[in-house]
Amino acid sequence: MAKQMITVFGFYALLATGTYGCKKYEAPASDKSGNTTARAVNTAGFITNPVNLNVVYFIPTDNPAPSDYKTRVSEYLIYFQNWVKSEMNRNGFGEKTFGLPLDSATNKVRLITINAQEGQASYPYSASVSAAKIINEINVYKASHPSEFSSNNHTLLLLPKRTDVFDQPYYGWGKNCFAVDHAGLSVANLGNAAQVSTLMGGMLHELGHGLNLPHDEEKYTSEKPSLGTSLMGSGNSTFGYSATFLSYGDCAILDKNEVFQPASGGSFYTSSSANIVLKQFDVNTTAGTITISGKYTSSHTAPHALLYFDPVTTNNTDHNSVQWAVPTLNNDSFRVVCNINDFRIKGTIDYNLNIRLILANGNLHTKSYAFKFVNDVPQIVDSLVLYQNCSYGGYKVSLPFGSYTTAELVAKGLTDNDASSVSLPIGTTAVLFDGDNFSGTTVTLADGSSSCLQSNGFNDKLSSLIFVPARSSTSSMVNFYKHCSYGGYNIALGIGGYTTADLVAAGITNNDISSLKVPADLKVTLYDDDNYRGAVYTATGAVNISCLSASFNDKTSSLIISKK
Repeated sequence: MAKQMITVFGFYALLATGTYGCKKYEAPASDKSGNTTARAVNTAGFITNPVNLNVVYFIPTDNPAPSDYKTRVSEYLIYFQNWVKSEMNRNGFGEKTFGLPLDSATNKVRLITINAQEGQASYPYSASVSAAKIINEINVYKASHPSEFSSNNHTLLLLPKRTDVFDQPYYGWGKNCFAVDHAGLSVANLGNAAQVSTLMGGMLHELGHGLNLPHDEEKYTSEKPSLGTSLMGSGNSTFGYSATFLSYGDCAILDKNEVFQPASGGSFYTSSSANIVLKQFDVNTTAGTITISGKYTSSHTAPHALLYFDPVTTNNTDHNSVQWAVPTLNNDSFRVVCNINDFRIKGTIDYNLNIRLILANGNLHTKSYAFKFVNDVPQIVDSLVLYQNCSYGGYKVSLPFGSYTTAELVAKGLTDNDASSVSLPIGTTAVLFDGDNFSGTTVTLADGSSSCLQSNGFNDKLSSLIFVPARSSTSSMVNFYKHCSYGGYNIALGIGGYTTADLVAAGITNNDISSLKVPADLKVTLYDDDNYRGAVYTATGAVNISCLSASFNDKTSSLIISKK
């Protein structure tokens, strides 16, 4: 059976390669303030907001914290705060940054020290073992000490480095960040490999996830040469060693984060809704650009739209997603022009385009589409891909336009009731059925992928499906005629799938087409049964067919019109 995948990497790999495991990406929204006025700071010299990041130091029973942890942690958190403030300002959002709580007794960042219930071995790296367990212990403490916590959402959880093995929580988990502290971790040692100071970059990277940031790597030509490495790409290993930055889209997300607000007021992460519809995906090979535009509706103001282009690689993590972010237009649309040279990974490879709409209450809504690069040129694809696991993991099965029974899906390589995610190309629609022969409960995916069918209530339930182009009102249309030599009625249809009922509604009698005209940019596939079944006849434009062959004259019961 398909399983939902969690992308995390072991702590051994973290130390050996500088690659840090992450589990999550939810993100919020932004109004570009342009305010460059210095923010007010407390007497300790750092920023405290009305709602601040909770900083918890969680100490297992057999692994005490280093004696100087309060001073060191305070110093490097203030360093992080100032660095984020400078990146927010560079990107045009003013000197906003995450707030840190003041301990007025010590004039340092206030840490919430919690003594764990068990020894260090009870809190291994595995999120399935440790994450909820640690959070539950913290919630028990919080119930008795509510005044020590500022945010109800964002918490940095530090554990002292284990003395037995390097195997402890180190990842973003929802709006929480798990990281490691040790005696050599300090601002003074930043950039000192002997002190494993990449852990500081790793901590800041994971804190980014806890503050709602997805992964995004630097644009290859417009950012990398001048700005270096994106913090939310591989910046965990470059921070403190070489140029590292936050992208404009990262800052747009942080601008609407609860703990970044300099004044009280506003509700964050409340219930919201949004719908995104992609309207344009145009490739200009001469200019070397992709132009993408879309429309949306949302329950809250959506200041920014972010587009993440995620190559489908062997390990299928999203660390190498390249991102564009733009302010929305007229409270209902967006338009982005992307330089193809900014893609580091090209060649011939599948991609997922994740369009994320940031709402003013900090929530994120995503619509995903599939496309591909072929010989360095981006192209729209016309095949649906089913994956065994969520997040496009496990085995995969590609399907062209048409309909598929259980037996036909199995023949293609898909086990019955075993699909957990669907990569749906731009401009297409899929209807999924939990019964064979297009029966039972259905889920319709209209012009967008599903990274986990669990959210549709359809995980491990697929037994048959119909996959067709979405209806389009473009000027190109195929003309269908009742008689040979283009006589009788003349019905023009655009891109889309048409069942018998659809054809009748359009004015075409079942089993009644004898001639057709196909424009240069379209292809038509005729079927002699309903629901795209039976014998097939294909005509690719530009072509005029004055009389269908005897095997297909007056035989059409359904048809698909697609781009050539």
